[in-house]
Amino acid sequence: MSTYLQLSQDVARESGTVSGTNPTAVASQTGRLLKIVEWVAQAWVEIQNLHADWRWMQKTFSGDTASGNGQYTPASWTILDLRDWLRDDRVTGYQPHTIFLTATGVS
Repeated sequence: MSTYLQLSQDVARESGTVSGTNPTAVASQTGRLLKIVEWVAQAWVEIQNLHADWRWMQKTFSGDTASGNGQYTPASWTILDLRDWLRDDRVTGYQPHTIFLTATGVS
């Protein structure tokens, strides 16, 4: 997979709009090269936002629950980069969450 710098260099080279050398860094650019590195960054954000359920943007977590508390926030389990919870998929039967007693273990 290409790095941010490599993608910026590819855009600069393939666009045919940059005279001279390709960027050697993404920081401290000016003029046309600044626009190119900003366009690459914006494109990356747009690609990430295409689908809310990209598998590569998912990760596992665990947290303790307490009797009498039926709702939890991501912050209560120190999840700091959550966009959305995965939900059960009625079509495929995929159920992303498991709740169990730690004394019993996963069944």
